Amino acid sequence: MMKSIVRLFTFLVIAFAAIQSNVNAQETVSEAEKKEVKKFVDDFIKHLDKTKDLDKVPERFFVSDFKTRFAKNEYWFQFLSSSDFYAQLSDSERFEGNVLTLNFLYLLLTSGVGSNQLNFDENMDLEDGDIDFSKIFPPNVIELIKKSKKWSVFLESDDLDDEENNSELNSKNYTENGNLAEWYELAEDMKNISEAQRLYLNGKSNQWRKRFEKNINKTRKKVHSIRVEKCDTDVCKDLPKDFTMICNAVFPFFIHLIQENSEWRILDIYPLLND
Repeated sequence: MMKSIVRLFTFLVIAFAAIQSNVNAQETVSEAEKKEVKKFVDDFIKHLDKTKDLDKVPERFFVSDFKTRFAKNEYWFQFLSSSDFYAQLSDSERFEGNVLTLNFLYLLLTSGVGSNQLNFDENMDLEDGDIDFSKIFPPNVIELIKKSKKWSVFLESDDLDDEENNSELNSKNYTENGNLAEWYELAEDMKNISEAQRLYLNGKSNQWRKRFEKNINKTRKKVHSIRVEKCDTDVCKDLPKDFTMICNAVFPFFIHLIQENSEWRILDIYPLLND
């Protein structure tokens, strides 16, 4: 069983590394901007750590059209299905699917790091070491993963490092022929797994949570950077030409920020893996 869960984590790292956003030429960021952005992002992360659900973070952290933009963010969606299938969903379904995927990844990675079972270097490469998954997940969460018709498929391959197996395990297999019912089932399983893990973490003692948060903050100190990107990608195609945005890497996300009405706001969010 533990070997199977290791495969799940390995697949997550491979999948999100494959769809990672590319970055453009960097520019300088003033010290004042760095301080402002860091304060803003730290506040956002504090709210996310508390709610463990992007959809419950206050709207003041996001640009006014964030939901519309995030619903079009195919980097998250590619983990659930092929881009051809994407067009069959409504904007609200796309947004919900992206939020579910973000929450799922957030809970898996922070749970692993917080329990001191997963360790990443400054490049978000997973360091070698023995992993005791019983210290990351309670029995009911492991059972949910094993019993899920969709998620259990991730646990059946013997070698996720093999290129042929990686191809067979890509997300297109889980929504074959654009089957909406299969997509809903996959999303529902992910929602149930996330909710069970969220309840488990919220039910731990204050002393346990302090140790948990200390381990995560240790990783965040290693995995943190701020840079500037020119807006010449789909991320900000509706913004003025040559508009610049600040990009903040903070475990486990890569966050694009701009100023809206003279206030920092989140434009979009991407997985921060092997950036």
